[in-house]
Amino acid sequence: MKPFLQDIRYAWRQLRKSPGFTATAVLTLALGIGANTAIFTLVNEILLKSLPVANASGLYRVGDEVDCCVEGGFQDDWTIFSYPLYEHLQANTPEFETLAASQTNRPNLSVRREGTKTADSFSGELVSGNFFSTLGVGPFTGRVISPGDDKTGAPPVAVMSFRAWQNKYGLDRSVIGSSYTINGIAMTVIGIAPPGFFGDRRESDPPDFWMPIALEPALRRENTMLRAPSTNWLYLIGRLKPGTRIDQVSAHMTAELQQFLRVPEHQNHYAKMEDIPKQFIRVSAGSSGVNAMQDQAKQGLYFLLIVSGAILLIACANVANLLLARSSAFKQRTSLMLAMGASRGRIIRSRLTESVMLAVMGGAAGLILAYYACRGMILIAFRGAEYVPVSSAPRNAMSIMPRQA
Repeated sequence: MKPFLQDIRYAWRQLRKSPGFTATAVLTLALGIGANTAIFTLVNEILLKSLPVANASGLYRVGDEVDCCVEGGFQDDWTIFSYPLYEHLQANTPEFETLAASQTNRPNLSVRREGTKTADSFSGELVSGNFFSTLGVGPFTGRVISPGDDKTGAPPVAVMSFRAWQNKYGLDRSVIGSSYTINGIAMTVIGIAPPGFFGDRRESDPPDFWMPIALEPALRRENTMLRAPSTNWLYLIGRLKPGTRIDQVSAHMTAELQQFLRVPEHQNHYAKMEDIPKQFIRVSAGSSGVNAMQDQAKQGLYFLLIVSGAILLIACANVANLLLARSSAFKQRTSLMLAMGASRGRIIRSRLTESVMLAVMGGAAGLILAYYACRGMILIAFRGAEYVPVSSAPRNAMSIMPRQA
């Protein structure tokens, strides 16, 4: 142990005597390590990470693209669906154990708690009654929306996000069971979603409230889309029964889609009967949900990944050259140490200790740089967003799994 401590003290003295070399080597390593760590963190969070839900690998999307809004007419490759079409597919696709729907866009909500005079602005999302059970997400406290809540005439209810509960209400448990007026409708907050849960997609500013789809006519009034068979505004995600092949269920859903479109009342002025055979549905892996952020950032992240790899190679080459030049300058000192009786092993060990200390300092500086670089890239990429569900450091998805109160 004593020789090891002596090597550390000696290496530290040598590095202190050469501040220019030390600063250059540490900064070079920090840039190479920091850039790569930041990019790899974003690639993992946005491109590789699954939804923070139970058994995310068992989720499958109906559709394989992303569309943000409301559409009418034919899509060819169908990604968003009307509520009547969702009901039709749900009833006639037995390959799915469960199939849930969620609103494509996230409208702003005017929310006022009972007993207060001012309303606050939040974002919301309409979901089917089996949305939370399909994703395998339970409440942090209270309960989540159930199929019984998603029926015409059921008492209006909502589930609040943990982030909104924490930031706006300071984790006040009296929120559960309280009455709120949301866009003019009295609703009861029945539960709080688990921390870290942001729904079925990773996007900036995720929902603060989830509400049953059955409330859509009351919320939109004369602009209701609920029973419009040709107005598409829902994403579908579900879980297949064991042993089901994706190509088989895709073919089955395509046949059901075309059958639905042939019904005269399900058509609109955009539709042409001769185009119905061209309409199809692809069922795709849904472990990452409806990953709009992935589609938006994929090409840029791949480019940054290549650039960061080149930076790391350049950094390694530069540090190697610096160490070779330093070794050449220390030839006389090495000869003197050998003449004084130092063993070759001791000299090699001291050089290795010096290199390890440089690596540790460069790595520590690189991690600090990576943290701020990652945050900076998120701020630039999602300008104007109040919250982006991307961590600047890897997190364990199990840490945000539901917990019963």
